[in-house]
Amino acid sequence: MTLSLHHTAITTNNYPELVEFYVDVLGGELVRESQWEKGQVELDARTGMNNSAGRVALLQFGDGFFEIFEFKSPPYQQRDRATLAHSGLTHFALSCEDCFGEYERLSKAGMKFNAPPWRTPAGGVFTFGFDPDGNTIEIIQPAPQSK
Repeated sequence: MTLSLHHTAITTNNYPELVEFYVDVLGGELVRESQWEKGQVELDARTGMNNSAGRVALLQFGDGFFEIFEFKSPPYQQRDRATLAHSGLTHFALSCEDCFGEYERLSKAGMKFNAPPWRTPAGGVFTFGFDPDGNTIEIIQPAPQSK
C-alpha cells in the first residue's frame, strides 16, 4: 500500500486571526469551514474526546491540506511550543519557488523568522518562521533535481 500525506492540523484559541494569516498572508485557499456541537457520539469516539464542540477550517496549499481547529469543548489548553529538538511534531513546511522572495514578502506582512533563508550545499534554500500562535513553519525551496 502506498500512502501520501493528506493534511496536517493545529488547534488554536485565536481562530479568526489564524485563518486570516494562513489565507491572506501564506496564500492558502479556504476550502470549507464547519462547526459541531456537543453530542456527536461518532465524532467523539474517533477523536478520543467527550462532549467535544468546535469549528474547523480546511485550507488547501497546492496538493496538500491544512486544518485549523478551535474547540468550545473541551477547554483550550495552551502548551509550551516545541523546538526542533523536541520529540513529536515540531513544524510543517511549505514549499515555494523563491525562498528569498517569500521571506521578504512574509517579513513585510509581519511574519517573524529565526533568520534569513540559507542556501544549503545541495542547492536548496530554507528558513523557519512562526504563525501568530507561535507554531513553527519552514519555508523551503527544494534543491534542483539532477538529471
